[in-house]
Amino acid sequence: EMRLILDYDSRNHPVTTTDGAYAQIYNEYSVRDFLSSYDFSRSGLDGRYYHRWGTQRQTVTALAVKFEQLLGDAPFWLLPRLGGKYSLRAYGEGRYTDRSVASINAEQRFTFYEARVGGVSTEFELDPFVGLGVAADNPGRMAARYTRPVIGAAVRAVARPQVVGSVDFCVGQEGLSIFMDINYS
Repeated sequence: EMRLILDYDSRNHPVTTTDGAYAQIYNEYSVRDFLSSYDFSRSGLDGRYYHRWGTQRQTVTALAVKFEQLLGDAPFWLLPRLGGKYSLRAYGEGRYTDRSVASINAEQRFTFYEARVGGVSTEFELDPFVGLGVAADNPGRMAARYTRPVIGAAVRAVARPQVVGSVDFCVGQEGLSIFMDINYS
C-alpha cells in the first residue's frame, strides 16, 4: 500500500490534550502486481478539536470527526470499521464494517478532583459524551435510519503528560457497554 498523508497538528500534547487541533487527510492505493494482491484505494479524514475554557485545565471540550471510504477489490479484513473505544464507544471493536464509515463525537471534560499519587499530580475527570456513527456501501447510501447513536460518560485519571486511564460507560442501540483503557504517551 502506498499512502499520501497531509497532517496538521497544533495540540499541546498528543495523549493528554487540553487545547489545539489535529487533522489528517489521506489517500492510499494498493495496486495488484505492484507488491500487492489487491487493487483498491482508501480515502479518509480524521479531525479533532480541543478547547480549554479559561486558563486552567478544569473544563475542556473535545470534538472528533472521522470519515473513511474504500473503493475497489479489497478483502473484508481491510474494510473500514466502526465501533470500539476510539470510534463509536457503545459498540464493540469493529462492530460495523463496510466500504464507507463516518462518525462524529463530542465530549465535555470536567476536572472534579486533583491529588498527588505516587509523587505525580493526577487529575480526575468526569466526561459526558455523545456520538453518532454510520457504515454504508458508499456515502450516498448513508441514511439516518442506519445511524448508530452513543451517549455516556467516562471517568478519567490523567497524570500529565504521560498517562491517561479511563473507564467509559456507554449506551447505544444494543445496550450498555463498558470500556477500560490506559494510554501512555
